[in-house]
Amino acid sequence: MTSASPGRRTSFGVVVRADLDEALVSALGALRMRVDTDGPVALRGEFRDHAELLGALQALEALGVELVEVTQQDEPGSSESDRGRDVG
Repeated sequence: MTSASPGRRTSFGVVVRADLDEALVSALGALRMRVDTDGPVALRGEFRDHAELLGALQALEALGVELVEVTQQDEPGSSESDRGRDVG
């Protein structure tokens, strides 16, 4: 994560392989889920810093979720893995 001005949040896309439900994703706080029936689950979140991002990734791993990809998003909707419909 690049150094950002105080208070600025950086958006990340997280692609996972798991059966996630809306309640589980809501419990993770910073992440929103997008569902595409043709592939893995895409999550998106905005984080204050690297530590907050790592905390979310560790929470997913602790739940047994397989991480496939983590990418920094330049603009909302800029990722191929961000296609689908919003849930939550």
